[in-house]
Amino acid sequence: MTLNNDQSLVNESRPIRIVEPYAHTRHVKIPPSFEGMSLIDFLCERYAYRSPEYWIERVRSGDVRIQGSEVSQPQDELKKASAVTFFTQRVVEPTVPDEVRVVDEGDGWVAVDKPAPMPVHPGGRYFKNTCLSIIEERLNRKIYPVHRLDAVTSGLVMFATEEKMASIMTQALAEGLVEKEYKAHVFGCVETQEQTVKLPIRRKTGFVFETIQPGAEDEAPLLESKGRGSLKEAQTLIRLLEKGSESSLVACIPLTGRTHQIRLHCQAMGHPIIDDPIYGPDGDATGQTLQNGAIRLQHASMRWPSLGISLSLPLPSSWKV
Repeated sequence: MTLNNDQSLVNESRPIRIVEPYAHTRHVKIPPSFEGMSLIDFLCERYAYRSPEYWIERVRSGDVRIQGSEVSQPQDELKKASAVTFFTQRVVEPTVPDEVRVVDEGDGWVAVDKPAPMPVHPGGRYFKNTCLSIIEERLNRKIYPVHRLDAVTSGLVMFATEEKMASIMTQALAEGLVEKEYKAHVFGCVETQEQTVKLPIRRKTGFVFETIQPGAEDEAPLLESKGRGSLKEAQTLIRLLEKGSESSLVACIPLTGRTHQIRLHCQAMGHPIIDDPIYGPDGDATGQTLQNGAIRLQHASMRWPSLGISLSLPLPSSWKV
């Protein structure tokens, strides 16, 4: 799979989903860490893949403004509990693989195999080309997402088809009663049969996160970004499945649920995930690179013992060590 300049999928043998352009307004709540920051600084940091000139033009045209105001200025200050309104007259969504597949369904739930790249929830540049929207169209009913999965990661996604079941499932996840396993195709020959990576994670900038080595918190450079988040504990159990001279297959069991956790912990053990544009060997951790391709990370299995649900997917056939 390759990507052209407008970030659309290019692969004649792979079906793609295209939606007609449309007008759209959305509101983004401002995290507390950005309070007191100027509107333009927030935009440039949170959405670093766009230039400052682009955002200044959008603000001055009135398409981007602090919610509640008719027009904002780039240097306007973000207040507590404020939000930013984005209006786009003609949204042209990136295409996504038209390969969403229902794996299984039961009383109040449906499980799907999500291809990558494809976001689960609406947001950013995607509102209709999302796994949630596609399944709602297919089932012709409202459904409820109960967990996250990165757009660049393929594999199992669970949805509730009833609000009560959504509450039951999210509570089970919060209480650590759901067993999840990922499979990853990583660079290099992994020698250790089993290891647990215990490294805390925090937001670095925009949609990029970072790990901090034990004891390095006080030695880390002063925070350069108001958007940088606080450290959160993170643990991943990694088991070797198969190794080759240049790459290996590993199973990753997240013992906590942090954003980009498995990607960061594979990087930290010295074997980053193949095709990862942020945390790979030549990754760009500045936040200026769009994450719009599939990486070799699959959400391979889920077990919900309290609900009697056990699901698994075969490993992608192209992952060869």
